[in-house]
Amino acid sequence: MTFLIRKRVQESISLKKRARCIFLLLSVSILSVLILYIPLQIIDHEHYKKKAFSNTFKIKKLEPSRGRILDRHGVVIARNKPNYSISINRSDLKSKDDIHGIIQTVNTISNLNLKIEDAVNSGNNIIFQNSVSIDEINNILKYIDKIPALSISSIETRDYPYRESMAHLLGFTKLDPINRITIGMSGIEKLFNKSLSGEQGVESVQVTPGGKILNKRIIETPIRGLDITTSIDAKLQNHAYDILKNHGNSAFVAIDIHTGDILSLLSTPSFDPNLISSNKKQVLETTSFFDRSRNGLYPPASTIKPFIGASLLDGKWIDPTKKIWSGPYFKIGNQKFRDWKRTGHGKIDFYEAMAVSSDVFFYRSTYESGINYTSDYLKYFKFGQPIPNFLHNKKGILPSPKWKKDNKNQQWYAGDTANTSIGQGFFLVTPLQLGYATAILASGNLSLSLNITRNDIESNASKKISEDLLQTIHNSLGAVVDLQEGTANSLKGKFKSKIALKTGTAQVFNTSGKIDYDNEKVEKKFRDHGILIGFYPLTNPKIAFSLVMENSGGSKSTLPVIKKIIEFYDEYY
Repeated sequence: MTFLIRKRVQESISLKKRARCIFLLLSVSILSVLILYIPLQIIDHEHYKKKAFSNTFKIKKLEPSRGRILDRHGVVIARNKPNYSISINRSDLKSKDDIHGIIQTVNTISNLNLKIEDAVNSGNNIIFQNSVSIDEINNILKYIDKIPALSISSIETRDYPYRESMAHLLGFTKLDPINRITIGMSGIEKLFNKSLSGEQGVESVQVTPGGKILNKRIIETPIRGLDITTSIDAKLQNHAYDILKNHGNSAFVAIDIHTGDILSLLSTPSFDPNLISSNKKQVLETTSFFDRSRNGLYPPASTIKPFIGASLLDGKWIDPTKKIWSGPYFKIGNQKFRDWKRTGHGKIDFYEAMAVSSDVFFYRSTYESGINYTSDYLKYFKFGQPIPNFLHNKKGILPSPKWKKDNKNQQWYAGDTANTSIGQGFFLVTPLQLGYATAILASGNLSLSLNITRNDIESNASKKISEDLLQTIHNSLGAVVDLQEGTANSLKGKFKSKIALKTGTAQVFNTSGKIDYDNEKVEKKFRDHGILIGFYPLTNPKIAFSLVMENSGGSKSTLPVIKKIIEFYDEYY
């Protein structure tokens, strides 16, 4: 009996010990959990909450539709079109070698030519920016279930329906695939990029750890870019391009003389901006991106004579009806400055001098007025100045003693004045500057400003050329066509109204007037440039223009071209 009692007591004590051990173990376990749980749920709650969200949701920028670009009549000259891009998700790849295998497969089934070096990395995705047609997409879609890492997305690419004829003017765009926005890289696309771009939207994308998309939700809707209505006349621009595209390096500018609107701004050869916007790099090797209309620099040659003439008349240095001896040369010291006509023109007045483009008449008259007066006066016509608030353009060179000292560290000679008077020597202009100066001369408005966006309001005319002076200059430019000896007489009576023209021949190399050469017999790169300015009609003019044709053999080459352009203008306007 005593034994049994002792045994039961011992068992009771053993159970209590076990219970205490179990309780102790449970307490330690619970305490350990609490130690980990409290910081996780309370102290680090926000940190882990954000981390969990970022692992589940991705914020994606949405590209807004880019605004269109229109001509002055509302014709669309730059727009968007739907396109497709291909991307490969690294998370779905088993190895790096799979990338090359997928590219090879896609190229085989679609006839594309995707290259890994052309791709852009964006997070987990490798994006190919190639423009992919709907037919190529349909071929790929037949096999897409067998290629989990491959995805196709719809994108907007820029489309230029007028292609080469508008290329330098409009410029081109580039897609930034990481920031999901199209950027204007040159021309009007760059100048008005902010307005055209609009505002990006934001999208929340729920994904699995492997990158598979579960759900999408738009947080902010993208705002479409603004349309830009330009001053350009698409018909005129395109027609001028069709005429000049086979004439080598050329430029044409046309301006509404009342508003300052640029109607045409053309440079050839050109390129197709659609190929650049779709990332087809081979275009870079075969076409010209240089815009001769804004950045090509040329001696103005005899097209400067109307502006020199205005300075002479305004300063009372000449009487327009007085005849001046204009022989074969004008002598300064021991140096002879020859006329382009070796026998000279005899005694001629201002109108005749302009018509036959006498060099000696302008040598003699400008020698008397002096270079400082002449150079200062030409500033009224914006020579030697960049055009502000406009597409990028070069300022050219308006020669003067100060310019020569600052840039050549040389003194000015009387011979420099003679060269300047006929648009040679150091004198350089862009076709845009020539067109602008001609528009000022045609309108008489020294305050005329240029516009690349449409402006229906007549330009402010706070500073004007006097009516008498303006009429004399206009009549002299009419004489270039109307007089039998005029350098553009071949165009007399060819249009509905009379036209004002001034031809010019810019030499590519200097012969100092001692060597005569036949343009047809010299290597093309040494042939003279043909330059032309004018306005139409002669009475109550509407448009002014300039035309430059490099190495075309001289001024005569410009006449058939301007004839076709003005005939077109007569027919449609």
